[in-house]
Amino acid sequence: MDVSIVFVNYRTEALLLDCFRSIYTHTKNIQFECIVVDNHPIPGANEDILMEFPNTIWVNSGGNVGFSKANNLGIKLAKGDYVLFLNADTLLFDNAIGNAWKHLKSDQSLVAIGGNQLDK
Repeated sequence: MDVSIVFVNYRTEALLLDCFRSIYTHTKNIQFECIVVDNHPIPGANEDILMEFPNTIWVNSGGNVGFSKANNLGIKLAKGDYVLFLNADTLLFDNAIGNAWKHLKSDQSLVAIGGNQLDK
């Protein structure tokens, strides 16, 4: 697995669905997994996501454990060589994840990178 993408969910299922669609549309030439740590689980709220993206790892944090602790829970489940923390309101318009992975792989002196965020 190349990249594990970790999300913290707090009532953002609709945003996550759009985000996942953009990831799966634009991310090419890498193996990735999506891990969602849910800080506010509502029974059935994640059904549409899990139906459309059944390989998603969805974890109930047990309550609102906070952003950092939720990310740490996601890291524990990650199988990727690299971890990407992504917010639910992110929409990709190109192969940004694949390009970032390629850049990290090509320069062993790098341990982390960030991307440009653009407003719609």
